[in-house]
Amino acid sequence: MKRLFYSMLWGALMLSLMFGISNAKANTQSVLYGLRAEATLTTLLANGDNSTTLYAFLTSENGSGIDGERVRFALQEGRAYLSTPQVGSIATLSGNQGQETEIAVDGVNIGNGVYVARMRAGTVAGTVTIAAEWLSSPDNPIPVATVSIDLVTAEQITVRVDDTDVVNDGVDTATIIAYVVDGLGRPVENADVRFRIVNGAGTITPITRSTRPADSSTAATLPYEVMIEGTRGRYAALYRSATTPGQATIEVSLPTITNPIRATTTINVVEASNLSAVALPVTVGRLSGNSRPKPENTSVILVAVRDGDGDLVSGLGANDLEADIISGPGDVVGFDEITINGEGTGVYSFTFIASEITGPSVIQIVDVQSPGVPRTELTINTVTEVSPGIIDRVVLESFADEPFFSDGESEALIVALATDVDGNAIRGLEDAAEFSLITGQGRIQERGTEILNSLTREGTGIYVSQYTSGTAGRDTTVDIRATFSATNGDVVTGTTVLDLSTLREPEVVVFPNTIPTNRVVRSVIDIYDVNDQFLNSNITNRYSVNIEAGPGEIITQPNDDGIFPDLVAGDNISSAIYEINEQAASNQNVQLRITDRGIAGIGTTDANLSIGAETRILAVVSPDPADAGEMAEIIAFAQDEFGLPAIGHELVVTVVSGSASIVNGGRMVDDGSNILGFRDAFGDDGAYVGAVDISGVATGTVVVRITDLTPPSQPSTDVIITIAR
Repeated sequence: MKRLFYSMLWGALMLSLMFGISNAKANTQSVLYGLRAEATLTTLLANGDNSTTLYAFLTSENGSGIDGERVRFALQEGRAYLSTPQVGSIATLSGNQGQETEIAVDGVNIGNGVYVARMRAGTVAGTVTIAAEWLSSPDNPIPVATVSIDLVTAEQITVRVDDTDVVNDGVDTATIIAYVVDGLGRPVENADVRFRIVNGAGTITPITRSTRPADSSTAATLPYEVMIEGTRGRYAALYRSATTPGQATIEVSLPTITNPIRATTTINVVEASNLSAVALPVTVGRLSGNSRPKPENTSVILVAVRDGDGDLVSGLGANDLEADIISGPGDVVGFDEITINGEGTGVYSFTFIASEITGPSVIQIVDVQSPGVPRTELTINTVTEVSPGIIDRVVLESFADEPFFSDGESEALIVALATDVDGNAIRGLEDAAEFSLITGQGRIQERGTEILNSLTREGTGIYVSQYTSGTAGRDTTVDIRATFSATNGDVVTGTTVLDLSTLREPEVVVFPNTIPTNRVVRSVIDIYDVNDQFLNSNITNRYSVNIEAGPGEIITQPNDDGIFPDLVAGDNISSAIYEINEQAASNQNVQLRITDRGIAGIGTTDANLSIGAETRILAVVSPDPADAGEMAEIIAFAQDEFGLPAIGHELVVTVVSGSASIVNGGRMVDDGSNILGFRDAFGDDGAYVGAVDISGVATGTVVVRITDLTPPSQPSTDVIITIAR
């Protein structure tokens, strides 16, 4: 009966131009056959290795697959290789691909109107379009159906640096981490990732750690590979600064044959120290003959020393800073660090002594201990005589880290000097200067401390206080007032403004960001302190990580001590480990909350990772529509969360509704074998073949369900089978 039907069908096709195809280029009012093209995988890595099975389904309108035809698979767009391996062979075994071509191959008819071939990805990312062409069709033009496969970049590199500014002392370092995934988002292990300096000076050294057994065949790590107890795909290096300022450009590359990848990052090598100086007052009187210097013949030079990160540097000695007159009269003596409550402030003082000669004096201060020997200059004027009058104004200076963070513990030195209308210092006041906070948050030491002249050990009229920042979630300012009371009862005030920068939230990298389910899997949580701000708190582990939503546990809280999972002690990266077990539910997001325990009042930071779907199933019925009283073949394309073939799973078919029954116990196969005459084209390609028996009285539709019994959640999909009229 089947052969008789085919003869009648060919006659109808030859006599009428009104007939056409479904899912093809030609369409008419009456549809006598259908041509459909599919692929087991529609996303492949452009690595020259990944492959997929191509399917063409040729079906008559009365529910019969059309066999014995010539159906060709032709490459229309993109770079790929086509072949027709032996039917029943295992797709994952090397050498089974058969002879390949970049043009076209004739599909292999495996029965029931199904034609197959294989496609191997090329090495160029982009879209590959494959056309299934019914060459033996009597139609003109011939029926064509297409399927598109996306080829994605084989590897991707993301590079992060913990500190983009290092000082030029030949000691300061920056940690560089490269996160490498393939185009499907999977971490890439054993990649030949290379770090090199392509511009600028400095050195690169690898950071490696392996906890794999020494007798493992994969125990050896590549120079920059970091293997830590189940985590992979991270590659790390340490950049050590040069001794000259400039920029260093580091290239991170993966020199694969198919798709070389390069990424660069720039690190600034800055002066190990920077100086700023101020003289109080800027005008002094000349000495008279051989008389002993008096306070009005001297000026206090205050020098702030900041490191390359802008932080004030305390603890320098007399041999580290030098102050000399490079032009003009006078002399510079003495050296002291300004202290508050016994603690150094990073601000140092020298004393300028006038001579009998009047005129400007240029003083140069040099940091001789810094590799770049930075220097700064200021000018003090010596006049014939100074005669301080009554208090008229207040000179107010502040010295703080740059930027000055509102972290609740950063400190600034506030310096105040009362002067007359001509800027001459007023000394010998009965009451010390009083400091107060007008606006903003923080704490101020209210009663100032007078600086003594290092030469005469008399009072200088310069008072210092210390401001400690408050905590704020935004950039802000504070106004600080210094108040002087004169002997005649007059009160004079001066105000200075400090700009405070809020500590930015840390940047968090969760790697990998998508993890598979149905197994024990880990992700590394790298927390980058983008502020590069050392806190004086005694907290060993500054950050904590909690799971706000989703399964899993934090098996190692973040630390920065160089011990698993941290890479380098004392850098700006703290690392933690997240883990799920095989019981975790699939297809959900995990929300992580990172708290900076060293800073009161600072908000938390959220990060997310995804747990992939256990199995994604797309099912195709052949023939479609199906014939009542016959068996219908069902082919299920099963993929894991990364879009790869779900190999070795147990898939079954059940009837949800309609007049049909299962065969072979509902079991589906992906081993290249037969089920009651229905052939699995290739084993281990992710295409599972099963069948249901449609009853002779079936009408309308039959709904079947394909279920993957392997994952704990047993994902499924329903398929509607249309019964031919």
